[in-house]
Amino acid sequence: MLASAPEITELKKLALHRDPASVSIYLPSSPIPNEVPGVRIALKSAVADAVARLESDGIDASSRQSILDAIGDLDQDEDFWDHQSNSLVVLVAPRMLNAYRLASDVRESVVTSDRFEIGPLLRSISYPQCGYALAINARGARLFHLSPNRRPRELTLNGLPDDLHSVLEFTVNEGDADRAGAVGGSGQRIEHQKYCRLIQDAVIERIDGSDLPLILVATDDFEPAYRVVNSYPKLLETGIRLNPESVDPAALDARARELLEQHYREELEAWREDFGTKQAHGLGTSHLEEVAKAATFGAVDQLVFDQFARVEGYIDDDGIIHDDGSPSRSYNILDAIAVRVLEKGGIVRAVNPGDAGNLGPVSAMLRYSLANV
Repeated sequence: MLASAPEITELKKLALHRDPASVSIYLPSSPIPNEVPGVRIALKSAVADAVARLESDGIDASSRQSILDAIGDLDQDEDFWDHQSNSLVVLVAPRMLNAYRLASDVRESVVTSDRFEIGPLLRSISYPQCGYALAINARGARLFHLSPNRRPRELTLNGLPDDLHSVLEFTVNEGDADRAGAVGGSGQRIEHQKYCRLIQDAVIERIDGSDLPLILVATDDFEPAYRVVNSYPKLLETGIRLNPESVDPAALDARARELLEQHYREELEAWREDFGTKQAHGLGTSHLEEVAKAATFGAVDQLVFDQFARVEGYIDDDGIIHDDGSPSRSYNILDAIAVRVLEKGGIVRAVNPGDAGNLGPVSAMLRYSLANV
């Protein structure tokens, strides 16, 4: 499978995968074409390293060859290599290969185990760098989908009148100078809101059910009017107050991504504050052993963990952490905790080192006190 970041259902399946010949490869990549050959060479080197480790661990020749064949097929897929992003993730096992192009940066790593290393992939879901941008002016509206691996893609808005700007005719030319003067700014606000309500209804029909942020791109007259009628809960408070026609798509995309990054930082800050409150009431913990136990019994509501941290060992069915020093049994405990939280319906967020403050490699907000576990 070749794709951008995995959906949450796919990630859960990857987390449950078990095979002694499982290889996880994370590599920095580049969307710049003349830098891609270096990435392909790095992938071949990483695979050679992984296969050597598998041989040392006693993995049979047929399994190793299956992995080499899958990587060979990927190397021949020119369409895949023509569309790269900032990072490349390859999860491969006998008769199975998943490759992902991520907008977020990853550290180079090669891991062989009986399961896939999914920590950095969790960040791609925590902060997918996707969203929508809605551009409004007197001529109409345009809705764009923002994706980390391509330029903004325009989405069709259905249900709008062919001549949408005619809704504003009351404002600009009522045909009665005395009445127009009496209506003044109040009449203009009403008409702008009527205009924006039509647009808002079409936007909601198009993106209803989405949880992605929406960025408003509008001039000073339409920006407040749209916010009055908006019912989409993920509309960002900060928009781009410009005439959409005066900004080219590349500049619009760059500015929108700045706002998405700012939104991500604000969400993390709110999480830290909420965690402090929960912790004071016995419903928050940064102790690894407590988090592991809570995750096992479904007590974790929200989990934040350092995507680059590694804690080797294994967790038993009672949520107890063990370290028996056996590489064949050991794995990254943080990944295992995240998987258990996902399985129990909790929310998982993988972050960069330091993004969660001084809380350590893992922190959890709980549904109920651990005294009840």
